[in-house]
Amino acid sequence: MLEAVNSVDFLNNQAFVVDPRGQGFGLAEYDFLDGYANKFYILSGPNGSFVSPRAIPEALSDYYAGLGVATAPRERTLSLPPTKDNNLTLAQRVQQSPTAKCILDQASGDFVVPYMLTDEVQTLARGLGHRMLARPGASRALADKEVFQLLLADISLPIQQETGLEVAIPSLSFVAQDRAAAMHAYLELSQQGRKGLVVVKPKSASALGIFVLGPKQGFAGLEQILDTKFAEDERVLLETFVKHNHSPSMQGFRLPDSPYSHSYMGRQFISMQDGRIEYDASQIPFDTPKGPINNETAARMRALNNALGDLVIAPNGIAGIAGFDSVIQTDNKGNLVDLKLTELNLHLPSTFAVHTAIQKLFPEGFTGIAYNRNVPLLPGETFEDFMRRNAPSLVHGQKQFGMLPLNGSFPDKVDVILFARDKAHLQQLQASIT
Repeated sequence: MLEAVNSVDFLNNQAFVVDPRGQGFGLAEYDFLDGYANKFYILSGPNGSFVSPRAIPEALSDYYAGLGVATAPRERTLSLPPTKDNNLTLAQRVQQSPTAKCILDQASGDFVVPYMLTDEVQTLARGLGHRMLARPGASRALADKEVFQLLLADISLPIQQETGLEVAIPSLSFVAQDRAAAMHAYLELSQQGRKGLVVVKPKSASALGIFVLGPKQGFAGLEQILDTKFAEDERVLLETFVKHNHSPSMQGFRLPDSPYSHSYMGRQFISMQDGRIEYDASQIPFDTPKGPINNETAARMRALNNALGDLVIAPNGIAGIAGFDSVIQTDNKGNLVDLKLTELNLHLPSTFAVHTAIQKLFPEGFTGIAYNRNVPLLPGETFEDFMRRNAPSLVHGQKQFGMLPLNGSFPDKVDVILFARDKAHLQQLQASIT
């Protein structure tokens, strides 16, 4: 099923104010996210505008222009870095900058698009005479992992009737300092989660608040996580560990007063680092004919995504991009054995930048693999040096395979997409990156 509205074309015209640190859950201390914001520069278009904490390298915007990949022009792209003497969010800094407000006002679209909706962004949008794609209160409530799991439990019957899937993860919640409640949750869920448990910060982004508790660590292991990772009054979501062999994300899009529709599925590559989950890379599409799932499984997952849009997204007045992260277990023929939903992402998802790059580079369709990863810079190397050094591997035109730099705003790495014809070609591209 195709999108009811082309999300890439729609977003091209909007005013972007992207600030993961100021707009995401619990991210204020992570200054690397000021650079991460520019991953979404590719979502902007020639009639839109883009404001973020760090500058877009001129070498990147010039490279995109040479490829025919349309993004916001330089005169409608602005960086407003934070200063040491205040902790204002980007939306607050924009309010103090006539230049920034003028640039945003020049976008042809009616909407301000942030990394994630906040009251401050809503105030900014109203002051500009622009619209928002949803109410911040509704979207931020559903992005809370505890609220989301409770909602899934409430709508489990209609989801099961629609798709034949039981998608909620067995879970219990408590306040970190209430060790009696923690013990109760641990004992009850340990009987179901024989492979271990997952300790989750309900208001967290990406994998920054997810910790795995092995079956041999016992309640003492849970207490150690609570003591070192949670504030005493912070809520904790304890879940059973779900056996799985893939971690796909199902993305959809909706405009206000329009139906929600499936956009694409991405594949997340996850590793464990000191008991914490790390997202290493992603790949689109997940539901490719040569991928790990068969056509029937792909169809069931698309149907689930659309059902969730009808049951969760539209009734809560949410529009824009929505992503349902999941863990699934398949057999060796690609049949779906189990699927559980882990969270609802109502911020700009990393994979949407990859999806947009596919649409802009391969407008007539893409049948290969788009693999997103970071490549370290050499000591003392700049983004421009990186581009020159890897020139033979770069994408050099529309419909061409190779490496596409996506974000050159980090001091120590470059975020790239490898466009490959197939798995063998992807391996060759990986080996060619120096």
